[in-house]
This record gives sequence, C-alpha cells and structure tokens, in this order.
Amino acid sequence: MRNVIAVTFGILVLFPAARGFAGDRPLPATCTYETQRWSVALKRSVDARTVSHPYSELAGDEVDPATGMDRYRDVDGTRQVMREFDLQQRVDDVMKTPERNLPSLRTEVQARAAFGNLAVTAAVGAVWVEGERARVPVQIAVPYRELSYRADGERVLYDIDYVIVASMEDGLEIDRVEDELTLAFEPDQPKELAEVRLSIEEVLEAPPGSYRLVAYVRDRNRNRIGNVELPLVVPAAPSSVGLALSSVFVAAEILPGNASETRPFQFGSVRVIPAAEKIFTRDDTLKLYVEAYGASKSDDGRKRLRVDFFVMRGGRLAVGVPASFLRPDADPVGVTGQIPLRKCDPGEYTIRIRVTDENSGARAESETTFVVTE
Repeated sequence: MRNVIAVTFGILVLFPAARGFAGDRPLPATCTYETQRWSVALKRSVDARTVSHPYSELAGDEVDPATGMDRYRDVDGTRQVMREFDLQQRVDDVMKTPERNLPSLRTEVQARAAFGNLAVTAAVGAVWVEGERARVPVQIAVPYRELSYRADGERVLYDIDYVIVASMEDGLEIDRVEDELTLAFEPDQPKELAEVRLSIEEVLEAPPGSYRLVAYVRDRNRNRIGNVELPLVVPAAPSSVGLALSSVFVAAEILPGNASETRPFQFGSVRVIPAAEKIFTRDDTLKLYVEAYGASKSDDGRKRLRVDFFVMRGGRLAVGVPASFLRPDADPVGVTGQIPLRKCDPGEYTIRIRVTDENSGARAESETTFVVTE
C-alpha cells in the first residue's frame, strides 16, 4: 500500500510578501471578505455575509500570525480556494505522513482553482462487536462523471487515491485507512458510469467518544482533490450501560445478506447499502437500520422490545409512526424501519429511534438527521 495521496492543501495558505507570491501588490486600506457557514445536511453554504473594515481594526482571529496578512486576501484570483485551504489547516498534521511525496502548495492551489473540487460524500456509523473499540464502517462516494480516465490499450483506467481518518477535535488520530485504486473498464463504459457513483467501503475502529471523520479522494489522472468531513459519535460500550443502541444508518437499500460475509456494512444477515447523501424527496421512503444491545430476558427467557420512530422538525414531532413490538432471540437485535416521507414538507429533520426494554423498563435512543426536498 503506497502513501501517495496529496493532502498538503490543509496547510497555511497565506504567503509572506518576501516570498514573492503576489507579494508585490500594494495592501489596500480596507479589508473586505465574505463569511459563510457550510450546512452538511443541505450540502450548501448558508448565512453568507460581507465584512469590511480598515486593516488597523482587524481582530486577532482575522490576522495570520505567521505572515501578518489578513486571512482572506485575494491571491491570484483564488480567494475562495485559499480560504478553503485555511479552514482545513487543522487537519494537516493528521493527514501528513513522512512517506508521502507531496507536491508544492502553489501547484495544488492552482490546480484546485482551475479544476474545482470532487464532490465527495460519506456515510459513517458505529456498531459494537467485542472489545473496547467499536467497529466503524465508512462509505465514501464520488460521481464517476467527475473523475477522469486514461486510455490503456483496449481499456480505460480510473486512478484514485483515498485516505480516511478518525481523529479527536485536537487532531489526535484514532484510526486511519488509505489506499490507491486503479479501476479498468471497456472504452464504451464511461458513458454508462456517468450516471452512477464510485463507492468505497472501509472499516475503522474507535473507543466511545466524539470524533471528526475526514476523507480525502484524489483523481490522479487530473490531480483533482475532494474531501468531506462528518461528525462521528461512538456510543458507550453495551456492557457498561445495559440497554444501548448503535448509530442510526440511513440506507438506500436494506437487503438480506450472508451472515458469513464480512462486508463493512454487513450486520449479521442484513446488508445495508448506505445512502450516499441524506437528501430525499417526498416520494421517497426513509430506510433505517440500528442495533440494540443488552436487552434483558423475562422469567420465560424471552426478550420484549418496543421500538418507536419519531420524525422531528424544529424540536417537535412532525410525523407519527406506529410503534413496533419485537420478540427477538438474537443479540444484538437488528432493527429496521421504513418511513414514507409524503407527509414531510421540505426542510431538515431528525429521525429519533427509541427502544424500550419491556422486561426491565430501560430505554435507549439514537438519532440522525436528513433533508427532504421538493
């Protein structure tokens, strides 16, 4: 496995004038820049605003301590690109390894400005098997239409690097996986692939806690890079809390599977095909999977679970779903749900799953968000 993916675009992106990179430009009297917040659920920026004031009034967090330059100065027409690099600075130390042959930052800036980002999406969750670290299946996906290919005799080849890292907020790395792929197809297949995504599934491990999951994908044929960042919450181990739930997995499909297989999203006899994006229309059905651990048994040796699904919006119940009652023998207990979205107006929602152990009265909840469009 080669460590070749280029990830230096997370490092400091403002250059001292003495180094000559746009350094001969006179500094204007007024600093003007735009700010915005990225909504993971809506997949777009929100709350955009313009800030303008004299350089003498710049606050400490608006000035780069290494260069003295403002963080949002337009450099060679790549203002937005540079700002994205600056926002990714905190993951730089996580992504670098000494073995990588990294291109210069200026090369990466110019390539990114010319060709844009790859639209990478990710799905992640945590389930418990055994031990002190949970199993964390991850899917990353990118549309084939955004990838380039090269001719190789009677085939065409897609060349991809990727790296997936789970880390603490302070940058401490918990686990990672990385690889490079070369995918071969017949010359006429790229037209068909243009309508589908390349999906990559991997498994990480992490102890209970809250983390950042960052994934980078590079198209080696055109040196285009894309990244995605998601929060990851690993729930407490079942043995320490009694009744407990895994993460909620939002699925494109839930299929019967072979329990002997070890796919990342294979949970016993259930195979989950993760939804590449948690964005649906009112004609869709929300498909869910969650695992319950630590259910107690009654005197007759039976487990009795009640499962409630709550579709919430703005902290209030938006759609009521009838409760389900399970009498399972297995442990853990795999719980699936399918909720039609025809009653959901466009907007952002939370799906909360509550499992109640009717033998002991214990309850456990797990939730995630999704978006409904027109």
